Amino acid sequence: MTTDTPAIDIEAAMTGDVNYNNEMVWENHASSDNTASYYFYGAGLAYSRSWNYQNTHGNFCIKAFTANNVEKDSEKLVGRSLTLKDNIDMNYYMELPESIKSNSNAYMEFTVNNSQPYKVSVNDAIPVEKNGKVIYKFACPLNAAQMSDTVKAKMVVDGNSGNEYTYSVKEYATELLSKSNEYPEETIKLVKALLNYGTAAQNFFKYNTDKPANAGLSDTDKAVAAADFAAYKAVIKTDSANSQSNGLTYYGSSLICKSEMTVRHYFMVNEGCDINNYKFSYVNAYGNEVSLTPKKASDGVYCVDINGIMARNLNSNYACKVTGKNKACIFELDYGPFSYSQKVINSGNSSDELKNLVNALYWYWYYGYRN
Repeated sequence: MTTDTPAIDIEAAMTGDVNYNNEMVWENHASSDNTASYYFYGAGLAYSRSWNYQNTHGNFCIKAFTANNVEKDSEKLVGRSLTLKDNIDMNYYMELPESIKSNSNAYMEFTVNNSQPYKVSVNDAIPVEKNGKVIYKFACPLNAAQMSDTVKAKMVVDGNSGNEYTYSVKEYATELLSKSNEYPEETIKLVKALLNYGTAAQNFFKYNTDKPANAGLSDTDKAVAAADFAAYKAVIKTDSANSQSNGLTYYGSSLICKSEMTVRHYFMVNEGCDINNYKFSYVNAYGNEVSLTPKKASDGVYCVDINGIMARNLNSNYACKVTGKNKACIFELDYGPFSYSQKVINSGNSSDELKNLVNALYWYWYYGYRN
């Protein structure tokens, strides 16, 4: 037993006689004569260990606090992984007893950097067969800036929490890089690009910057090369002949970086005009036209969001169209995530942190999704 303080609390074993009338109120027997307990103190010489503690207070009593867990009803962690196919997901693979699998109130609770817990019901877990046994995958989505954050996970059944498990994207990547000879070169490049992307996001958003995701990389691997975004430049068409266009002005676009990407377009409505007189839509990655609902961003300014852009589609431009009451086209924007990046790189007002972020995003896509 070791302690982190120079003193140990002593609870002596003795007989309790409160009224001194031989009435027993409490008794706890412990051996005091088997010379089994020793106290170590000093420079580590053999004679420093020879003091027999029982001479003063009896043997050491060790108090242990336990939980009444039943092994057959407990979950078991059997693996962890990272998904980069579309989103950035931290996955926990659990072996579950029938009592948990059949309990609709059971869920895996994830907490990232003391944020609001993210819950995944057992009913929503993905069954995976491994070595002839079915295990269950619980996924926690993360944004780029959270790659150094510890992901805490615990199973909660009927309000009772099980064991807590911890991991991070950085830990996973570090373990993989330590075995780089076991993986293809492209995989190693992707992992390094992932860590650089995470660090760039941390620096731009000023989040957890004292724990950069790429801290373990060499200076050469940390360097983010400039990307060529010329092929993704936005094309914006305006029907100036349509009189309705006088009531609506394209105001600009932005990119929202989370586990999935969002392209946001802003429009300014002239005074006296109604945003409901205009219809917004875009053509998704499957060629389907999807309606967009404008939201008020500020006085006279509205925005529409193209959500759920997967990492593999970062190089895709999306045709966003705005029509008036007579269904005549007012604006047509051919715009994607790398269109925003192209504007950032060519703007004199962009910060170095933002330029580094879009460049890092490009190489993350390049090594992970180009092929």
